[in-house]
Amino acid sequence: MEPMIEGTIFLVTAVGIMLAGLAAYFVYIGKKQKKYLELIHKEADKRGGEVKGGSVITEPKLKFYLGSDTVKLHTVNGRYSVTTYITLIFDREINLKMNIHKTMPISKLGKALGLKDIELGDQDFDEKIVVKGNDEGKIRQILSFDIRQKLLSSILKFNLSFNLSNSKISVIFYDYLRSEEDFDEVMSLIEILKNKIKKR
Repeated sequence: MEPMIEGTIFLVTAVGIMLAGLAAYFVYIGKKQKKYLELIHKEADKRGGEVKGGSVITEPKLKFYLGSDTVKLHTVNGRYSVTTYITLIFDREINLKMNIHKTMPISKLGKALGLKDIELGDQDFDEKIVVKGNDEGKIRQILSFDIRQKLLSSILKFNLSFNLSNSKISVIFYDYLRSEEDFDEVMSLIEILKNKIKKR
């Protein structure tokens, strides 16, 4: 066979394999998005909320109320990853700032350089989780032992981070929510934190 024909056959085969791979990827993503959209609608029904968007082009946005506070959920589908944001907006001003996330190599470097984290005297928690904030006393009151255990479990399970600022709790994780149980677990933790923050 002539080299030109062999090259053409190779190119056509490579393009065919690539197109088949892309088709399989889009089918997989489509199924994942459909399952996620079904979950969001179930949660809206369960929580008396509303869903906007949720097509091939737009990700769904969920809004509902937790007592007098507003909860919003949206997902950003990036080029290589998915990020889900759940934001609780307090019905009044909260002046406390707090950031909680999993310890990463850069966190350890920051500690070595003297950057201040809030240590809670719980060795397992302090080694695995970073807590920063503007009022150490209040943060210690909020992050009681039972809440630290729930935070530790959820942060490690879902790879999420919590941020409290501008009278909002923002929870960020780097995937879709996969089940009602996962959603309930994260919302339970948000509600516990919300109630402790409002009581202080």
